[in-house]
Amino acid sequence: DRANRALAGLSMGGMETKLISGRKTDTFASFGLLSGGQFAPTDFKDNKAVKDLFVGCGSKESPDAINKSAADMKAAGYNCVGYVSEGTAHEFLTWRRCLHLMAQGLFK
Repeated sequence: DRANRALAGLSMGGMETKLISGRKTDTFASFGLLSGGQFAPTDFKDNKAVKDLFVGCGSKESPDAINKSAADMKAAGYNCVGYVSEGTAHEFLTWRRCLHLMAQGLFK
């Protein structure tokens, strides 16, 4: 069901997830972007429709943007985790670390 369904993507798949997420809160409750951009409070109509958000990237990508996104989403009332993978770039080690952390939050 919706409460137990998440949509996430890495790189370009993350950008596609970002574009879809605000329009599909009736189908998915959680969303994750792994090196695929950042969320902003204006991406969603209602923070109560979103259970969990995750934004992550490597420290050699755009860590300041990830930290700002997570802080902005939290300030707007969203449950959002921001993660920066230390010493990595736009690569599979970054995404494995992000997925590991994101999955722990989704499957409590």
